[in-house]
Amino acid sequence: MDSRVKKLYEMRLLKKSGAVFEFEKILNDIAENSDLQIIPELCEVFDDSCDFPSSMDALKKIIFHIIKKFDLNDGLLQLANGIPKMLPHAEDNAIFIHYNILNDDKMIEAYRKAVKKVDEETRETIISLLEDIKDEEPDRFGNKVDKLLAD
Repeated sequence: MDSRVKKLYEMRLLKKSGAVFEFEKILNDIAENSDLQIIPELCEVFDDSCDFPSSMDALKKIIFHIIKKFDLNDGLLQLANGIPKMLPHAEDNAIFIHYNILNDDKMIEAYRKAVKKVDEETRETIISLLEDIKDEEPDRFGNKVDKLLAD
């Protein structure tokens, strides 16, 4: 594991004073000095019980920044491979990541291709999250989830 990601993981709950500043400083360094292969490792850092949810939002933004900086298709494949590392401790964050994807037509198509490339267990995990989203908001996301899961 990248030493910066290891540090983020150790401080992910942000319980100590000044931790948010340090957390976001490390994220900024990762954004500028990393490639797509760091994304699955970053997925391990998410935790729904973090004291500062805005820092988890910043982590999501950094992941999407790295994806867009390099290659959408390869980046979303790395993200798809990282999703199981978020569960069960960061299920809410995993769902919000999927909301971001579902709100962008280019990402839907690229993620559809990525989901087909991951192993069966990862695919089933992602499908389950997407079906939960579809069940919660069928009018808003039903067609988008169907499009993403289409063969």
